[in-house]
Amino acid sequence: MVTKPRLRKADWIEGGLAALASDGPMALNAEAMSRRMGTTKGSFYWHFADVPAFHAALGGEWESRALSSLSRALDRQESPVQLLRGLMGQTAAEDRLERAMRGWAASDGKIAKVVGQVDSMRLQGVEALLAAMKLANPDFARLLMAARIGAPQLPGAKGRRDTAPETLIDVILALETA
Repeated sequence: MVTKPRLRKADWIEGGLAALASDGPMALNAEAMSRRMGTTKGSFYWHFADVPAFHAALGGEWESRALSSLSRALDRQESPVQLLRGLMGQTAAEDRLERAMRGWAASDGKIAKVVGQVDSMRLQGVEALLAAMKLANPDFARLLMAARIGAPQLPGAKGRRDTAPETLIDVILALETA
């Protein structure tokens, strides 16, 4: 008899983030997740007191990853312009999960708070990089964040690398030196 390895809490969280990215927040209940993970609801409830606790763990993990990514992007030994370009980019997988988190945040206040905290930290990072480049207009940071958040939502953006933030960086730099 072959037994399956026990699922760890981290397995459930990883599975939950994948389910969110592919199927949205409706896939994040105990029954759907248990089917997806190929186990019983008992395993789910062994790791999480209830579905809201699972949701909180997913939000916390996404926030931790997003802030870690922000920290890594800002800590590299590159020029402020290169750091800004790195901060504005994201992989297709990150983009799918980010869109899913933002969609979920529209209907869940606790997740909206998590997304808002990440956005606030990112905005501070962008503002700091722009200040290091002697670009003090606060609207530049907000415009860059809007491009990073909104451009992937536009028709035709799915599945292709978005260059809107990079283009906007070039325009801001050109305007400031003109």
